Amino acid sequence: MEPNQQINQQMDQQISNEAQNIGPEKPIDENIMTQGISDKNNKKTGIILGFALLFLIAAGGVGFGVWAMMDGNNQKKQLENQISSLREQNSELADRLEEIEETSNSGSSDGASDSAPISDEYIYVNDWGLKIKIPDGLKNVDYKFRQIDNNISSLSVVGVANSEQMFDFADFEKNSVGLGNVHRAPEDYYSDAIASDDSVRECGFDSGLVFNSNGYNYCFSGPQVLYTADYANINDATLIELEIDSTNLIREMLANPDNYSKI
Repeated sequence: MEPNQQINQQMDQQISNEAQNIGPEKPIDENIMTQGISDKNNKKTGIILGFALLFLIAAGGVGFGVWAMMDGNNQKKQLENQISSLREQNSELADRLEEIEETSNSGSSDGASDSAPISDEYIYVNDWGLKIKIPDGLKNVDYKFRQIDNNISSLSVVGVANSEQMFDFADFEKNSVGLGNVHRAPEDYYSDAIASDDSVRECGFDSGLVFNSNGYNYCFSGPQVLYTADYANINDATLIELEIDSTNLIREMLANPDNYSKI
């Protein structure tokens, strides 16, 4: 055999052997393919579940926000209703106060269950069921009604004679005792007083009986000193004279039974 042929045979044999060693490709394992497909499906399912969870969380947040907003609106509405109710009550109270002021007209009341309104001609003492005639020439009339106890009540009066100007002696803020006083007491209230004077037994000391009506004595008392000279220490003859004239007019009003009449 020629050398070249021998070499060719050897090469063919080697190629044949290598081909046999390589052999056909191994088949793909079905379990591996199934596992791969399953892993993909699991990933897809996980993604879907993740999105679903995020959606539920977002929906819950929106729902909570809507609930909170609705609850806040309800609370706001309740608060607005309460404020509206308070405003109505305040309005009713203001109207009531205005009615009282209009009824009272002027003057002041201290411890009284009813006021004593003033008109141009009379002081109306509602608690007594009486009105008192204001004398001509007495200006700037004011009063203070007091319920002293269950038995005694009193009316103090100030005013200025023939003048619209205001003075301290006619101002209860300065002269708290007033320029004249009438008080009402049961007719037997002072009966135990140790005195022979009938006026003392009827009205007590430093006052005199004006009249008796329905089991009550009405008693007058005037100031013991002058406010201008003795309290304010003002040595003004004109002002002192004006206070005296004003006090005399109030005495004429309160100490004269003819000035009293039923309401």
